Amino acid sequence: MAKQLTYRVDIKIDKLTNSIVNTISGDSFDTDVLAVSKNNLKVINKKKITNSTQPSKSYS
Repeated sequence: MAKQLTYRVDIKIDKLTNSIVNTISGDSFDTDVLAVSKNNLKVINKKKITNSTQPSKSYS
């Protein structure tokens, strides 16, 4: 049997909305919540690791 992983998230939810709200400016940004599969997460993590090993671009 595979070992079960537990993830903990340290966040504060002050109100439920259908968007992300910037608490300083009051701007809101529409969001979508999508379910992802284990295979999707593997691909995302591989891309993140690949991108993080690339030299960063300077736009100055």
